[in-house]
Amino acid sequence: MLAKLTSKNQLTLPKSAVQAVGQAQYFDVAVRERQIVLTPVRIQRGDALRAKLAAMRAPARVVLDTNMVLSALLFGAGTAARVRAGWQAERFVPLASTATAHELVRVLAYPEFGLSAAEQEELLADCLPWAHVVKVPEPPPAVPRCRDPSDVMFLHLAVAGKARALVSGDRDLLELAGAKRVCPIVTVDAFCWQFLDR
Repeated sequence: MLAKLTSKNQLTLPKSAVQAVGQAQYFDVAVRERQIVLTPVRIQRGDALRAKLAAMRAPARVVLDTNMVLSALLFGAGTAARVRAGWQAERFVPLASTATAHELVRVLAYPEFGLSAAEQEELLADCLPWAHVVKVPEPPPAVPRCRDPSDVMFLHLAVAGKARALVSGDRDLLELAGAKRVCPIVTVDAFCWQFLDR
């Protein structure tokens, strides 16, 4: 097949050649060994591109272990308070699963906290409305092996929820920092520096 170059430096491609590669309006042009190579490309529509850019700017999805949530709810100062202010200002999105939510409800009822049922509900109302609930599949995703079985729910949530960080002060979890198949596992100070101080 031949294509003639016009005086305006334009090529008219044979119809059969264009049909063979599908309905393309744009082509990537490359020169290889003195040959012009045209490769069909799809230009994304503006709406799709804007949606991708918005997703890149979206608040980070983060898993907070139970002790981290408790500290944020019960203490009104320090880094824990900054975490609470951060989720309420939508600087990040805390993730929750059925297992982690049940764990939080159970721990808030511990007698040592001395919280009435109304106080427990009030504290839950300070965090759960901001949480994004993630359904952890069954069987759950593969995660690094953890010494404490009660911490595995946070690893499952981090993987299933595509979290950018898991925040914990738990040694068993922090020992897994840098492990494959899971997001970074960081202390609260590192989290504040990385996600809230910028």
